Amino acid sequence: MSYGKSDYRIIDVTPTLNTNEFADGDALLNFTEIPNAVIGNGGVSELINITVNSKKASSTPMEIIIMGSGVSMEAANAAMNITAAEGVAANFCGWVDIPDDGGLDMGNFIINMPVNETGAKPKLPFLCKADDDSTSLYFTAIIGGTVTYAASDLTFRFHFKQR
Repeated sequence: MSYGKSDYRIIDVTPTLNTNEFADGDALLNFTEIPNAVIGNGGVSELINITVNSKKASSTPMEIIIMGSGVSMEAANAAMNITAAEGVAANFCGWVDIPDDGGLDMGNFIINMPVNETGAKPKLPFLCKADDDSTSLYFTAIIGGTVTYAASDLTFRFHFKQR
């Protein structure tokens, strides 16, 4: 590692959320940029962790989908139901399950993280590739229960290894 340079980058993203009630299986947001997630256009980074910080005093499970392309998916607060063409265009990198038991409740603030467990669900880390003309990755999430958020209740913290 060079002086002043790190192999790692942590990127916080606080999307503006729909403030109506979400149902199980709804898209939390259409797609949101994770800027500078890779070094150089079309680069690759290793996603090593995701933390979801919630200002809401309850934990809701979700699945976070990482994409290499900024492609419109499902509208926020609608049931996730994309076409095959949308799936191909999204350049999916992988997804991460944030279960109920991944939450640390600290009163009016909750930290949610993936849980290391055995089973058939995907595990971190995995590699993510940006589009050839971009250093950004993108994400969306599917809600696993009924919940209502304020517009800035969630901050997603993405932990990348970039070298």
